[in-house]
This record gives sequence, structure tokens and C-alpha cells, in this order.
Amino acid sequence: MTISTPHPKRALALVAMTGSLSMIMLDVTVMGVALPTLRESLNMSATQTQWAVNGYVLALASSVALLGKFGDVIGRTRAFLIGVVVFAMASAMTGAATSAETLILWRVVQGLGAACMQPASAAMVTSLYRDGERGRAMGIYVGISMAFLAIGPVLGGLIVQWLSWRWCFYLNLPIAAAAIALTLIAKPPKFPRQTLSIDLVGAALLLLGLPTFVAGVQLVSSRGWNDALVVPMVLGGGALATMFVFWELRHATPLIRVGLLRDRGFLSDALVLLVIQFAMTGLIIQQSLYAQTVLGYSPSRAGASLMPMMIPILLIVPRAGKLYDKVGVRMPSIAGLAIASLGMATMTLGLWLRMYPVLAIGMALFGAGIGLTMSPTNTDALSRVSIEQRGEASGVIQTFRQVGGTTGLAVLMTVSTIAMQTCPLPSEIAANQELSTLVVAAAQGDDQALDAITNYGALTAPAKASVHDLMVRGTTISGVVATGCCLLALGIACLWSQPPARRDEPV
Repeated sequence: MTISTPHPKRALALVAMTGSLSMIMLDVTVMGVALPTLRESLNMSATQTQWAVNGYVLALASSVALLGKFGDVIGRTRAFLIGVVVFAMASAMTGAATSAETLILWRVVQGLGAACMQPASAAMVTSLYRDGERGRAMGIYVGISMAFLAIGPVLGGLIVQWLSWRWCFYLNLPIAAAAIALTLIAKPPKFPRQTLSIDLVGAALLLLGLPTFVAGVQLVSSRGWNDALVVPMVLGGGALATMFVFWELRHATPLIRVGLLRDRGFLSDALVLLVIQFAMTGLIIQQSLYAQTVLGYSPSRAGASLMPMMIPILLIVPRAGKLYDKVGVRMPSIAGLAIASLGMATMTLGLWLRMYPVLAIGMALFGAGIGLTMSPTNTDALSRVSIEQRGEASGVIQTFRQVGGTTGLAVLMTVSTIAMQTCPLPSEIAANQELSTLVVAAAQGDDQALDAITNYGALTAPAKASVHDLMVRGTTISGVVATGCCLLALGIACLWSQPPARRDEPV
């Protein structure tokens, strides 16, 4: 599809698409600071608390490919609007939830709405702007949304402290309304649709495999590897996911065009996004709890403590988009990932030392590195395919990215929990089975367990100190794993990133 002149209202469409992605990113991290209050309000178990966070990301990761394909069939604008409406409705119902089960259910529906609108929005942005302009547009689209990923804990802290955790979700309603209104006003052009051909076998393998694998990983933290369900779920989910890949390679009209990954540059972009999202999502959630438990911050101050990560993202991402237009993806992604790796290592040191200034320096470096990496990598991946394939390419990229986020949440939180459970406690606390159980639960963010510790008289002070020690140990080990992920992403970019063939298709 080639249009001789730019779409006259593409700026309005860009604002609408950016607002939608910002909602999606915001709802990944906004719950981090709200979790202690939410857990107490709905009397949630530790497992339910994990699913309140990861149910959303897992639903998004599992269904983004299927619903991205759905958008190619019915039209990207229509799919986008359906996704925004579903997301807004689910946000309202999540905010009104009166039980843990209801909240988790509507969080899953939120994820499905996000999966419907995200591939359509990314494909529309890349198709509305030409080569030479696309990097800047994607810099705005990705950059502002990444800022919302970082600002989520800040907003969550202020909302929890001054309003209610429910407003973390009601906040989406005016953003959704504005996105719908701007899209209707902008009237994006109708891009070529694909014929109706949905790979149902592939969809079933993905929808069964990924949730089963992630659920198995999360069960490790609460039941241990010896539980009868854990190993079958992890191995079974992994086997189904592997079968999905082989099925897609052989299918004539696959759900995810895995063949796109034969382009080594596209594969590099996809893997970099997966690994970085893995490292970032889980650690942001944990740092929000760390700030409240170990550093003793209020919810609003805990959220504000993540600001050093947000400011560099806001400043650098638009410039990174322009830089991509000039030099391509290799230089900014390698430089950005090197800075992000240094930042994650510095954050990990700050977590271990319990020194916020060190933690803040690490967050600033990490934010700068992410800002330099994410926009060029997203733009490069979608620039490698024709305009007709961008919906499919967006589905592949978003699947990789969201799989990174959901597995990162599950794995890093499980790693943290195992580290806490295996850390030896002082003898006087370890001798009291009930108290030692409360200490571990409190280190995992259970405020009720922390309150119960106050009934232990002379053991209260050392028990609370042990809670801090366990959380420091668990979060620090998660930081070590996240640092390794950043270095892995840097290695991938160094080995495989390369300039794409230019595709001059003005829209």
C-alpha cells in the first residue's frame, strides 16, 4: 500500500495509539506499590497476590499473537477500538472487585483487551510514517509508554495513599475515552486486510503451553519443586510451547510467522526485547515492595523513589528515535544495553547495601540505557517487513516482549522467594516454627504477617530485622539474575543486530 501524501491527521492517531500503549504499560507496574494495601483489603494469599500481577501480563502474552491476527482480519482500527473498550470495561470491574478471585478474573480480561489493541496500534504507527520519520514517531509511541511503565509505581503510591487502590484502575477510564475519541476523529486509513485464516491448533498450543509453564514456575515459590504438580506443569507447558514453534514453522498460515525470525536482525530485535522485558518487569515490582519494607517508605514515597529511572527515559527515547533515523539500530542498541547492564549492576549493589543513593544512580543509568534501546529496536523490527506484514510482525514482537514480561515476573519472584526460604534465620527465631513462617511471609510482602510478629515480645525486633534481611537477600539475587539478562541482551545485539533494507513506502 502506497499513499502519495501523509495522512492529514496522523498526529492525532499517534496520540491515541500512544495513550493506549501507556495504559497497557501503566497497568503492569501500577500495582507494585498497591500490593500490600490490596492484599490486606481483599485478604489475598501470597499466591493470589502473584496472580493479581501476573494474570494480566500472562493473558496479554498468551493471546497477543491470536488477537493481533484477529486485527489483521477485521481491520486494525476496528481491532484497536474493540481492545480499548474491553480494556476500559475490565479496568472498571477490577476497580470494583470485592474478592481476590474477581479481581484476578478481570485482570485477565484486561490483558485480553490489551492484547487486542497493542499489535494494531504499533502496526498503525509504523505504517502512518515514512522511513526517515518513523523512528521519531516510534520514539514518541514507545518513549511515553515506557515512561508510564516507570511512572506506574509513582502514581500507584500517590493513589493508594490519598485515594484508594481502586483508583489505580479507574484511572484508565478517561485515558481510554480520549483514545477512542481521537481515533474516531483521526480516521486512520484502512490498511490491507488478510483473508480469514486463524491457526486454531497453534492458538491452542500457545494458550495452553505458556500459562501452564508460568503457573508451574509460580507454584515453585509456594509449594517447592517436590510438589506433585510443579514438574509436570513446567515440563508440560514447556513441551507445548516447543510444539507450538514447530507447528508454526510448518503451517501455511501460521498464527505467528516464525519464519520472520530467519532474518537475523529481526531475531536480534525480538530477543533483545524479550530479555530486557524479562529483567525490567519483575524487578520494578520487587523494588516497590523493597522500598516500603526495607527502606520504610510510605506508598507515595516508595513510588517516587523510582523517579530516577523515569526521567532519563522521558529525555532520551525521543532522541533515540531520531538517532535511529540517522544511523540505524546497531549503535544505539549496543550503547544502550551496555549502559543498562551497568545500571542494573549498580541497582543490585544498592539493594544489597540498602543505600538509596546507589540505587538511584543505578536506576538513572538503567533508564538511560533502556531509553536508548527500546525505541530503535521496536522501530527496526517493524521496518524490516513490508507494510502488509507489519501487523504480523508486530504480533511476533509483542509476543516476545510480553512473554519476557510474564516469565520475568514469575521467575524473578520465584527466585526471590526461594532465596528467602533457604536463607538461615537466627537460632532463636528458627526455633519457633510459627514465628519463622511469619518472618518469611512478611518478607514476601504480607502485611498481616508483619503485624502478627509484633505479638512476640522480645523476639519482635530481631524478627523484623530478619524480615528486612530476607527481602534484601531475595531482591539482590533477583537483581543478579536481571543483570545477567541485560548482559545477555548486549551479547545478542553485538552478534546479530544489523541494518535493515530500507523500505520507502510513504503513507
